[in-house]
Amino acid sequence: MQLGCIVPARYMLLGVYFQIPRSALVQSPIRIGMTRLLHLAALGLALREFGVQGMRSTCTLEASGGDDAPAFVRAIRTCDTIVIPQHTTISVATRMDMTGVSNKHISVQGTVKFTDDIPYWTGSTFWILGGKNIILDGGGTLDGNGQAWYDSFASNSSLVRPIMLTILNGTDVMVQNIHEVNGPNWNNLVYQSKNIVYDNININAKSTSKNTAKNTDGWDTYRSDNVVIKNSVINNGDDCVSFKPNSTNILVTNLMCNGSHGISVGSLGQYAGVYDIVQNVASINITMSNAQNGARIKAWAGPGVGSGIVKNVTFQDFFETNVDNPIIIDQCYETSAEACAEFPSNTYIEDIWFDNISGTSSGSEKTVVASLSCSPDGRCGDINVNNITLSSTMTELTWKNWSITADNAKTKQQSDADSETGARKESMLRPAWQRAALSAFHLSVGAGLAAMIFVGRSRVIRRLHILPTNSPGVPGGKQLFFQGVHNWGATGTVLPLKNAHLFPGRDDTEVIFRLEGARGHWWIGLNGARINGEKVNAKRARDEMLVAWGIKKGSEVQDGIEGRWTAGPIMDNAW
Repeated sequence: MQLGCIVPARYMLLGVYFQIPRSALVQSPIRIGMTRLLHLAALGLALREFGVQGMRSTCTLEASGGDDAPAFVRAIRTCDTIVIPQHTTISVATRMDMTGVSNKHISVQGTVKFTDDIPYWTGSTFWILGGKNIILDGGGTLDGNGQAWYDSFASNSSLVRPIMLTILNGTDVMVQNIHEVNGPNWNNLVYQSKNIVYDNININAKSTSKNTAKNTDGWDTYRSDNVVIKNSVINNGDDCVSFKPNSTNILVTNLMCNGSHGISVGSLGQYAGVYDIVQNVASINITMSNAQNGARIKAWAGPGVGSGIVKNVTFQDFFETNVDNPIIIDQCYETSAEACAEFPSNTYIEDIWFDNISGTSSGSEKTVVASLSCSPDGRCGDINVNNITLSSTMTELTWKNWSITADNAKTKQQSDADSETGARKESMLRPAWQRAALSAFHLSVGAGLAAMIFVGRSRVIRRLHILPTNSPGVPGGKQLFFQGVHNWGATGTVLPLKNAHLFPGRDDTEVIFRLEGARGHWWIGLNGARINGEKVNAKRARDEMLVAWGIKKGSEVQDGIEGRWTAGPIMDNAW
């Protein structure tokens, strides 16, 4: 599926720090993404500088063999820097309230492991951190001991499980270089906070039993402003990042999400009398794999719901693999079509951008790869899509959806009876062996076609010769003979040397080869190349070729260059 539209110039505001033309965001996402980070990057630098120069006292925690939480809390109240050394695991059996602190550096180099005392922790949270000018880093691990919770929740869905780490009433807080594993519930909650940075966080919440790890969101933001989440990897069983009510001015960039429910706005407008806002949010450069959703917005409809607005939200540069719903707006969330028509959502959705989203769906929705479901009465507006390339593979469609009418499995008497009563004919999946056989056929055909296309159209040069003017069969003037990956033996292409031009490649390991009058270019890899049979490194091969063709980009070949080689090919990658 491909969708496109003209993107008008407009402004995208992230906090009060800068304004960026919206058109520039589409044209140059990397540059704009970096610009968006300027303020909070400066904040991070200031925090690191503070951490180096401003700390006066240091406390080092050691494992006591019991509950280490009280000692940890005392340390944060009395010391500027708190260190948990490498190879040290401290046990936390009681909640840690570290709110209202200032100018603190917590260096977790070892492990903070929370107990699995389900009766104690139910309805609580493991660690609450808040205040001003705080750094949490160190390269260590927060271990939520979540397997006990995963198994208990499977038989008791009302179990209220603890959150791993909550930033509450925090200002100028940086969390970086931390591993979070086995979170029982949400891993990170940003609550009533501002100027918060997460950088290089590795989250892994996966069950080792048949009971899945549920509600293990990577991040949830709530009533918070100016938040950056970047350069992180998330393996979990719920939202990768979720923007809850009153989340504003947020940048999420360079994330790899696996097994999640996507990057989600909402759900919003659930509670009567409450007005929810999500505004000025950008999610850029996201890799989403094996997920339920990719980019998602969800708002409630129906009787007795709340109200709100989702405005100026961008999903840009998403690469999605095996995602059920790569793009989805659901303004009738958890609401029947009839109720949504009668009681449309009071949460308005406007100025939404889906830019440069590509990849594959899982096929669970058959050929549908994007769903924009808005309430009646114009509750959605200015929904923009640009450069969307999404597909669902035949193999996925076959395995998950190849069906047979259930009527075929009935006896003739049953079928006749259904026909007389007008009973609806249902469908059922075909036997697994049939779906597997057809899926294998699709894979083999696809692989064969891909190989044929590669051989026929690949523009990779493996051997070059310059033929002197007195060569047999050369009609006049120096000629260039080259072979691609699909040429074997003595077969290849001969053309006038003056029509051939070399250009530097992306780095020192390649050269670009272009022909006058021909579209596109050929690629010459220099690793493992040989000149006149002599194996040379990539730099020397590149220099030799550029000198031979003339160092200036695109300059025509100079006379006498065949004299640089006494025999054999100019360049031979020895495939």
